[in-house]
Amino acid sequence: MLEFTSNNITSLIVGNNSVEIETFNFGGNMLTSVVFGNIPKINRLDIAGNFIETINLSTIGELNIYRSFANSFLQQNFCVVDSFSEGAMLNVGGQNVNEGSYIYPPDAGITIVGEDGPNYVNMSPFDCDGNSLGINEQAIATLSLYPNPTNDIVNIKTDMPIDSYEVYNLVGQKVLNGNQNTVDLTSLKAGVYMVKILIGEATTVKRIIKN
Repeated sequence: MLEFTSNNITSLIVGNNSVEIETFNFGGNMLTSVVFGNIPKINRLDIAGNFIETINLSTIGELNIYRSFANSFLQQNFCVVDSFSEGAMLNVGGQNVNEGSYIYPPDAGITIVGEDGPNYVNMSPFDCDGNSLGINEQAIATLSLYPNPTNDIVNIKTDMPIDSYEVYNLVGQKVLNGNQNTVDLTSLKAGVYMVKILIGEATTVKRIIKN
């Protein structure tokens, strides 16, 4: 664990590590730059409340929780990260700039959250090909299912109501469908199923395990 919060640190260089870092917390400092060596995994990376404008995450093998709100980022690129932990959460929040953006893979199962203040603005989302994500695409990108695995009921967590869902078994047969944000799997046998969810013209497919 590396934790040095609310100090006056202005720059930071983290060298190569052969083991994963559980917590890296340098929030509330005066950082303007952070440089990472090769690190296989950071479970929690917190650099919120600094003055950072750019960051290179390409040397991090796997990332789980990331907090960067209240900085000065014009753009944050998460497409360069090798992988994300299951249930990964990125808090890009508002930045002390007039406009900004973040780039990430919408199909990676990442939850994007924000933390606004009176002087902060939300960053605009783009996919890894540079395509702007509209309201429906943003809702699909941040959508998640819980609990997973489940014994019966699955909740569809999203910022917008869904239009419909379809549940398929692994041989491609549709076994359930509906249009609510809860899915009742009580009638299904234990196993793995795929849930196709539609919001407007945006769709996603999520894997669910029924105990």
